[in-house]
Amino acid sequence: MTTIEPAHYDITIYQGATWTRALRLIKSDGTLLDTTNWYAWLAVRAGGYDGPIVIYMQNVGGRIQTGLQGTAPDQYNVLLNLTAAVTKALVDWGEGVYTFDIQDPYGTVYRYLEGRATLSRTAVY
Repeated sequence: MTTIEPAHYDITIYQGATWTRALRLIKSDGTLLDTTNWYAWLAVRAGGYDGPIVIYMQNVGGRIQTGLQGTAPDQYNVLLNLTAAVTKALVDWGEGVYTFDIQDPYGTVYRYLEGRATLSRTAVY
């Protein structure tokens, strides 16, 4: 993994609701990074970084999409998506953490995001 300082961003996933985040990964010159053909994954772990994985997302299965999408000024290059059916089935993991990593076509892995992850439970099942 290439060492860069990942951004810290806490997330809340609402049980039974679609959870989507469009990310803008920016190069040092201020332009949007072209993530076409990049592989990405996000893991949420219960407890700390050594805890069990409770959510795992990747390009396979469409939960993460990479490549330039949208139109300026709302263009983005990574889309994270969990359907309402997926979030409805989640069980409360208490305090959790997540990491978001992305790998370029040459095999270099970058950690772009990390932070706390919580599940806001619904009162209706």
